[in-house]
Amino acid sequence: MAGIQKNNLNGNSSKPKTQALRNVLHDTIVAETKLVNRGKKEANFAVLRETKMPAVLTENGFIDNKDDADFLKSDDNLRKIALAHAHGLAKAHGWKPKAKPVSAANPAPKASAGEKVFYRVVAGSFADRENAEKRVRELKAKGIESFIDENRA
Repeated sequence: MAGIQKNNLNGNSSKPKTQALRNVLHDTIVAETKLVNRGKKEANFAVLRETKMPAVLTENGFIDNKDDADFLKSDDNLRKIALAHAHGLAKAHGWKPKAKPVSAANPAPKASAGEKVFYRVVAGSFADRENAEKRVRELKAKGIESFIDENRA
């Protein structure tokens, strides 16, 4: 992680909310992504300077750094980065995760003795067939059997 920038000119950076947001986001993103911790920095960026609310700017690796560039080419790693931001924001604001459905409301099917239960997982729905075909290719490349089920609305 390149670090988190915060405003230092209009007084916003000295506000406890901005400082707390920056600290929680930074710590969460570094911990969850394992990107190099390049520290917390301050800068006079308009995107930070021109707002009246707590504001931070995150940098998550550099494409001119081979290790970072390789990390950023992975969809799984991009999801890690996105989730780390979401988790950091949730922590900073005290947001609680939504309750998971109660198992009684969505019970797992019971198999008879010797019977196997199979679960179908849908890996996407697309309005554009080309995107659906791309997903099938991606899954097959990972050794996951997949197919397109055309469902017309």
